[in-house]
Amino acid sequence: MLKNIDTRQQAALLQKLSVDLMAAWKNADRDAFSQLVHEDFLLVNDTLKNYSVDKPQWMTILFDKFQLVTFNYDFYRTDFHCEGKMAIILSRLSIHTTPHYNTAHRFYLNTDIWTHTSNKADEWKLLLRKSASLNFT
Repeated sequence: MLKNIDTRQQAALLQKLSVDLMAAWKNADRDAFSQLVHEDFLLVNDTLKNYSVDKPQWMTILFDKFQLVTFNYDFYRTDFHCEGKMAIILSRLSIHTTPHYNTAHRFYLNTDIWTHTSNKADEWKLLLRKSASLNFT
């Protein structure tokens, strides 16, 4: 449990970890990516065949099928729950990957749930991502 949580400092850390996660994908660093994602991770997205994938499936999709060229986050909100052990981050993520059918960036509204995994202030892992496409074409 985090005692006397500094929510601004932890929100900044979680935003940095979100960027680190995408940078690990861009740099094809599976180990760094895996370290940031909880073993019980679940991605929920209505474009997926069964609406969700687990950590190994998500990593296979990202690392074996696409290369991340560029990305950008706009962070909208971070809320802490369960005495600082859970955080919910709302963001807009822009990505450009190859191969892709066009050169346009894809935009997603992400709701991420991060869980605090130890007594160290910087030990967070991504537990769940609900991703909704903002592309209407």
